[in-house]
Amino acid sequence: MSNAGERFKKILEQMEKEEAQKNDIVVPVNSLRVNEKFEFESEDVGKVGMTDHAFGQLCSELYSYALPAEYFRNLHKENPEWFAEQFNKHLEKGKSVERKLRILGGQGEQGNESLVRGIVSPNYVPFDNIDALRAFEASTKDRAFDLVTSRINDRLMFMRFAFLDTERNFGRSFDGQDDKNYVGLDLVNSEVGLTSVISNPSVFRLICTNGMVSKDAEYGFYKQRHIFINPKQVSLDMRQSIVHGVELGEEMLHNMERARQIKIDNPYELITRHGKKSRFSEKTLRTVREKYDIEPEGNLFSVVNAFTRTATGIKSVQPRLEMEKKASKIMMEELKIRA
Repeated sequence: MSNAGERFKKILEQMEKEEAQKNDIVVPVNSLRVNEKFEFESEDVGKVGMTDHAFGQLCSELYSYALPAEYFRNLHKENPEWFAEQFNKHLEKGKSVERKLRILGGQGEQGNESLVRGIVSPNYVPFDNIDALRAFEASTKDRAFDLVTSRINDRLMFMRFAFLDTERNFGRSFDGQDDKNYVGLDLVNSEVGLTSVISNPSVFRLICTNGMVSKDAEYGFYKQRHIFINPKQVSLDMRQSIVHGVELGEEMLHNMERARQIKIDNPYELITRHGKKSRFSEKTLRTVREKYDIEPEGNLFSVVNAFTRTATGIKSVQPRLEMEKKASKIMMEELKIRA
């Protein structure tokens, strides 16, 4: 692992460039019109492109029911002119509800095109990815960290950090490596209404690159919707939660050490019991059992680790974090039973 300060700075620099190209405009959604090139236009907005995510949001706003976005995307591919004619009829008949269009300029080959990234409530208050990262930077400026995971796209940001000064070696792994574990922190945000801004304490295990997030906490976990907020207060609250989250992460590492001392006579039965309690599918449970067989140490930690290993194979961020949170809950429940 290495200090990821330079990578972090480059991400911030890129976000700073995009900040100057962002624009939010509130318009009635039925004032938009679309052409065969999938370009949307209105008097207030001008001519803009639209992401698949934003188009899906538009389809859900015109009526009391959602139009089938996938159908219209396919129609546009097959017959662009017919798509434009049909969808404009829905735009004309649709509700005159005002929505905020989150627009990003500087797009296209010539850098002169604009793109609607999201369509959100007019009460939506931006607290963008750069705001979350600045809060993290202000809270951790004296700490070395590694940027373990960085997923940023037009819908979601998921970043996982590991703090290098919290390293704890749990001995040797099944394949002879040093089993290094770190206090971590997850930042999750969406600039287009997909999720709240989230700061969550976690732990990170180096040898298998999986993590585990806290199942709950009086502090350390922070979640805030983007509606009726004061961005400055959100930043302050988030910074405080990051500091407390690191403290909670230390506690989680201690509990992981305790879990290594708890022997489990029938690990597969424990996996099945907790899996069924959480209504996991048999396919998911089979995967958890297979992950357990990688390190079948017969203790509580190896059972918990089977769930977190399974989580690393989940592509979607939110279901992955839910699986990791479930692993944390299993660990704490079993530690309490065996205390």
